[in-house]
Amino acid sequence: MPFAGYTYSANQFKRMLSALRFTILSGTCLCFVLLVPFLWLAPAFVNVFTSDAQIMEGSVALLHAYAWGVPFMVLQMSMMCTFQATGSALCAMVVNLGRQCLFTIPFLYLFNRLWGLDGLLYAQMLSN
Repeated sequence: MPFAGYTYSANQFKRMLSALRFTILSGTCLCFVLLVPFLWLAPAFVNVFTSDAQIMEGSVALLHAYAWGVPFMVLQMSMMCTFQATGSALCAMVVNLGRQCLFTIPFLYLFNRLWGLDGLLYAQMLSN
């Protein structure tokens, strides 16, 4: 995010926030567009590595769960990079660790208890 750093140091905060909004919106839209073929082709991706039906079933479910989380990662990554570019390393660290510590770990325990292995698959998606 060099652009965020340049606009921030030039005190052009509105321009930086406009660029951040554009990045989040365009990145999220692109991820949703690419989500469709990824979900549709998940069995073919898994089939490259194995032909075992049981492993394929679990792997396809895992890919589907993870794929649904990717569009929402745009917000977290954009915020983290913008904080880094503006010299707010502590805020960037809080955003990144907050996702891991505040959401992923509790969701892993809770969802595992509620839904077993399927819960572990969806804990990653929800925490993103």
